[in-house]
Amino acid sequence: MNISFTQSELNAALQTAQKAVSSKSILPILSGILLNIDKGYIDFYSTDLELSIKYRMAADSKEKDAVVLPARLTADIVKNLPEAKINLDIDGKGGSVKLSCGLSSFDIRTYSAEDFPRFPKLQSEKTILISGKKLSSAVKQVIKAVSKDETRPVLCGILMTINKGKLKMVTTDSYRLAIHETAVENNAADDISVIIPARCMDEVSKICGDGDIEVGLAKNQIYFNLGNIAIVSRLIEGNFPNYQQLLPDNCELRVKLNKDSLVSALKRVSLLAHNNALVKMKIDETKVQISAITADIGSAVEDIDAEVSGNGMEIAFNAQYVIDGLSSIVEEEIFIELNNPLKPGIIRPVEAQDFLYLAMPVRIG
Repeated sequence: MNISFTQSELNAALQTAQKAVSSKSILPILSGILLNIDKGYIDFYSTDLELSIKYRMAADSKEKDAVVLPARLTADIVKNLPEAKINLDIDGKGGSVKLSCGLSSFDIRTYSAEDFPRFPKLQSEKTILISGKKLSSAVKQVIKAVSKDETRPVLCGILMTINKGKLKMVTTDSYRLAIHETAVENNAADDISVIIPARCMDEVSKICGDGDIEVGLAKNQIYFNLGNIAIVSRLIEGNFPNYQQLLPDNCELRVKLNKDSLVSALKRVSLLAHNNALVKMKIDETKVQISAITADIGSAVEDIDAEVSGNGMEIAFNAQYVIDGLSSIVEEEIFIELNNPLKPGIIRPVEAQDFLYLAMPVRIG
């Protein structure tokens, strides 16, 4: 079977599908992408048995065939070809595929399609519509607080709840907490609470456009319909931490600052915080003084003008955690809300009420 693509078409399909390719699996076939040609369509499908992606496009063939190509090699070849017509000569039983473009020709060894896992069939218990724009914005704001500690799986995911017309996404790694809340019009989708792997949500946020996304939920899976792209992921089982108990009921000290000025100052001063990335914030009536010191290397101090409501305070944070929270905010001006040097600090935009970022302080020795 011979199928033709433009370079941009094939590159888009491979680059998208390979995001679910396993890099650690002991099963060699999971390092491949299944090409399934049937009924005038070609599906590019990959999986690591946790996350599955299917990319569909029209095929200039009515025949039926299937083959598994090595994902990384094929994607790298196509990515480096010029924008021109690419031909794939597929023989699902022959053990190889010939890929040609202009004067270039590649003979690529393949895997048997019969050994590749089938794409999950999701029997949705609930189906909802979510704005792709809102979903993408929420994920990008909270994903930096996801834990990398795989021994605590629930912290490696994003808690997504929908209740009373509010979509909420929450992440925490025990040192910081990020919450994004936005209204959704599909009120019939109330009483949803699932933990979705952060990797899945990251890919969805990069692919989805501004239109509505169909989301299907089953007992232990979630499905995202993005038009010609389908993404299915297992849900993370377990109980997400009771993050509500970390949120303070009041605020003793509120500081209004320019976000970009604070980020720049933190980046400069933290250059002198080598061992523990600790930076101190000394707050008085009109400014915030940021400082860091590392023995045998040196120290740095920088003042930032601020509007301060409440009594002054000296508190310390991991500089990168604060920078991550600030970088997730679009607005120019932010509030930092504090109660005492040993309780969490809250960072939020001045105007918008949809995002909150909590950072645990570091005890000053």
